[in-house]
Amino acid sequence: MNTTATEAYVNEAISNLTATLTEKDTELEGSIGAIGGLGDVLWLLLGAYMVFFMQASRFNADGTVSDLHRGHNAVLQALDVGPALNGILAGLVGITAPCVVVEPWAAAFIGFVAAFVYYGSSKMLLKLKIDDVLEASPVHFFCGAWGCLSVGFFATDIYVNNGVNGAYAADKDNGDSGNYGAFYGGGGEQLGTQIVGVLAIAAWTCGTSALMFFGLSKAGVLRVSPEDEQTGLDDSHHGGSAYDMQTMQANSGTVKVEAV
Repeated sequence: MNTTATEAYVNEAISNLTATLTEKDTELEGSIGAIGGLGDVLWLLLGAYMVFFMQASRFNADGTVSDLHRGHNAVLQALDVGPALNGILAGLVGITAPCVVVEPWAAAFIGFVAAFVYYGSSKMLLKLKIDDVLEASPVHFFCGAWGCLSVGFFATDIYVNNGVNGAYAADKDNGDSGNYGAFYGGGGEQLGTQIVGVLAIAAWTCGTSALMFFGLSKAGVLRVSPEDEQTGLDDSHHGGSAYDMQTMQANSGTVKVEAV
């Protein structure tokens, strides 16, 4: 089947699914108004699935229907839940510092930016060949730093200096102190404070960690043996493998992780 025929096959499948979703959505709206938007959710899921599906299928001039099935399998094999969960954590970490002093829209925007901070810092560590398999640094260090810095941009005067519910008691009666976000007319004073705070936290954390790791290294207990590294800590220290490595290696170019 050529590319045109393959696309026709996909279009027909979409049309059939469209009719089914429309019919079900109409029935739901007629009987249960509270879930009348279910069709919209299904449309969203359909769109997301088709993006992955079409990308994974990699149609060519000699494409056949079997390409579609392989594409379906490739989607299931290539999707990795780890980055998705870390993206959620990135948003949570990013909003931790400013949560009490920002508007809801700013909270959503800060979490949105945190996802890109996480992704960019994760790729940067890979480029630098720094091993962080749990991606703790991108999530907690870099996104935490972004959250602290965001206070200097998005903190509002009323949330910071309000006489009843202000965040900082010492400044409740000083609404012109400039200790709120630059985007709200606070100037750069609070942003400068946040930068100093991030640098101080980084210096303390990196300094104390370096001392601890240096001591462990000198004591010879910082790393496991090369043999244990090659075998993997799951097998060498924890009594069994968490992943089916043979399946992962067999699926060249894809990532398929199976718990055992």
